[in-house]
Amino acid sequence: MERSQPSVAKIHLFQSVDNLSLLLLFIFVVLIPFEFATKLPDGKTILFFLGIILAFLFLLKISFNGFRIKINKLPIFLLFLWLGWAAFSIFWAEDTGRSIIRIIDIFEGLLFVIIFIDLITSEKKMKIVLNTFYFSTVIVSLYLIFSGKIFSFDRVVLIEGENPNFFGRNIAIGFLIGLFYLTQNKNISVKIVHIINITFLSAVIIRLFSRGIWLALGASLLFSFLFYFKRIFGDRKNLVLFPLILSIIVILSTSLLSEWGLRRIERTFIKDERLTYGTRRIEVWSVAAKMYLEHPIIGVGVNNFFNTFPDYIYSEEIEKKLRDTDLEGKDAHNVFIGILCELGIIGIIPFTIFLAAIFIQIRRIKNHKFSLLAFMIFVFIFISFFFNTIQYRKFFYFSNALFVAIPMISNKKNG
Repeated sequence: MERSQPSVAKIHLFQSVDNLSLLLLFIFVVLIPFEFATKLPDGKTILFFLGIILAFLFLLKISFNGFRIKINKLPIFLLFLWLGWAAFSIFWAEDTGRSIIRIIDIFEGLLFVIIFIDLITSEKKMKIVLNTFYFSTVIVSLYLIFSGKIFSFDRVVLIEGENPNFFGRNIAIGFLIGLFYLTQNKNISVKIVHIINITFLSAVIIRLFSRGIWLALGASLLFSFLFYFKRIFGDRKNLVLFPLILSIIVILSTSLLSEWGLRRIERTFIKDERLTYGTRRIEVWSVAAKMYLEHPIIGVGVNNFFNTFPDYIYSEEIEKKLRDTDLEGKDAHNVFIGILCELGIIGIIPFTIFLAAIFIQIRRIKNHKFSLLAFMIFVFIFISFFFNTIQYRKFFYFSNALFVAIPMISNKKNG
């Protein structure tokens, strides 16, 4: 029996839903660097409500074709496994309320990735979404610089109370997109525009005083040069541009690094027992090791590291070193340690395989125009895992959406 053809009205409705979804996705991406500033009185953000509308439109759209969607099955399946185990951990979590919050965060992030790869199906659309995020971070940087906020706090943020380590990674991803465009564009005038944008972004990154972001960016650039040397320096103009960018960053550093910032850098290399402030990550990780060893298989439950942390402080010396910080609410400051403690070895396996799968897929398309950018952001995100628990943040899922969508676009183009 032949399948009935969709009516003209139905086709127009489908196209309208698709176009509206795409527009809302671009607006969503624009607002990611502004997320904390979009908080409403009830604690939710504008992004939360945009996400609900996007999800509704997505369901409406796929209902037109029998709920069939094209996805990169392995990475999405692995993320679903991770989400499933996180949801299951609610049965042994001490604080189920905390667990539910993170389960919702993971679900929202995974849904965003699926909607993204359903809508961003061509190089043209990918370029638009990258430009959207890139210029959003440039606008944030311009606002911070010209409003004087770049000097208002010890560590620059958009809104007082915002975590600079999370906010700053949005800016750093924008910085990497700018560098990528700089290497790919042959027009001198356009290159100059990107150099100016990168300068603004660099100023904010310096004033973040985030050692984790600085190291992750350094590693991203180093490995990108090693793996994509011919691609980057195939255009001889780039041989001059990168020393120029480095010089600009060095000059900015000398003028933007405050006395507080220099002390923060010094603490990275010089151990001083008199300094009792800071996160004391080595001590936190030693407590985390005790927590993991008592729950190696299933963990203490998603998002329960914070509230169970005080139960595992087994040394008066460690407690003394952590005396100036809130013992309850302590962060793992490491994605892998956090997942091991909260979800055990069962929880870390799908997450780790997911990372390996997307890395392999990115390397398989190394000749595609966006593969260099995907590689740069992947290395940046991966190194960031060792400094902060970023696996629930919007920029993390935006990055994952890029990692999954770019290989799909490349495979589609190659037939």
